[in-house]
Amino acid sequence: MQESESERVEKKSSIGQRIKAIREDKGLSQVEFARAIGTQQPNVSDYETKGVVPRRGTIRNIVERYSVNEKWLLTGEGDRYLPTAENGPEYRNPATEAGATASEPTAPYSFHTLITRLPEDQKRFYIPYYDIDVAGRIEAITAGDASAKGYIYAPGFANCFACRVDGDSMYDMIYPGATVFIQEISPVTSFDPDRIYLIILDYHKVLKSVHVVPEDQTRVVLRSVNRKYEDWTIPLGEIRKLFLVKGYWNQIVN
Repeated sequence: MQESESERVEKKSSIGQRIKAIREDKGLSQVEFARAIGTQQPNVSDYETKGVVPRRGTIRNIVERYSVNEKWLLTGEGDRYLPTAENGPEYRNPATEAGATASEPTAPYSFHTLITRLPEDQKRFYIPYYDIDVAGRIEAITAGDASAKGYIYAPGFANCFACRVDGDSMYDMIYPGATVFIQEISPVTSFDPDRIYLIILDYHKVLKSVHVVPEDQTRVVLRSVNRKYEDWTIPLGEIRKLFLVKGYWNQIVN
């Protein structure tokens, strides 16, 4: 398919122009947009008008907060948004993709079988969704003791699984009721303070950012976006499992 003139122009535009396009899509001022992606308004102005390239953590925040296609953001190539951007994750019945006939079973219990029948280049785009709070029975998922309620077509989150968030510790980034896409990290060796993690302790499960204590590398600070929750410092060795939140979808219902 031939590119349109607007697509050719968009590819030639700077990353700052593409950031401005996202901000204007969302109807945000530079101040509001800066707050949402964890930076300051003068930085957003520099991105948009001076061609300053954001740091890696800011790019990730834009991609994850607004379901932006990272390749498009960096190069102008491809679609502006991932398929989940406009209406949330796309719930598909794999039966159609697998070529099931009308007489074949399509009940939820058959989805696992249908997924295995998908072409290999399509199978990895279907993310299992578990109707479990991210801070609840998450071990049931990793141990294979929980059944997926369904599958989400989410090409941007291959090799993840999805579940819900009931708490508000990461509001106003991740809303209560949101769907999160998470991936287990092993071994636990380092942390990116710009990312959000699900941390599994012996006595608790929390959704936080993780910051190594500079003067004591054996301890980390667990931090919420919602500042009504205080920072929490723990020994690094208390972390039993770690999951990276690779993306999320906030469903807002009027």
